[in-house]
Amino acid sequence: MIAARAVPVFDRLLSLQTPRGAFPSTVTAGPDKAPIIDETAFITAQIVIILSELSGALDAERCARALDSCERALDFLETCESRSRRGAFHFYSRLAEARRLPIALP
Repeated sequence: MIAARAVPVFDRLLSLQTPRGAFPSTVTAGPDKAPIIDETAFITAQIVIILSELSGALDAERCARALDSCERALDFLETCESRSRRGAFHFYSRLAEARRLPIALP
């Protein structure tokens, strides 16, 4: 089981997941250094790895929540898959409503 002090961190992590399944990061950009919410394949994949590793140390209820969260994250990651290169993934989702930095990436 995970330590009792880690439970609030786990619960908070799951609460950050967006309706699209991404785990966002917050970056500062521009001259005013305003925070921008950024939904990327990279951060979301890292959280899936962490949740997968943790699942064996969780009680049944939290394990089920972690696995559900991973499924939703994987659905988001599928929207990042390249349409022209099988098995390749873009940094950003092709979903128009996914939040991202205003930069052009291939």
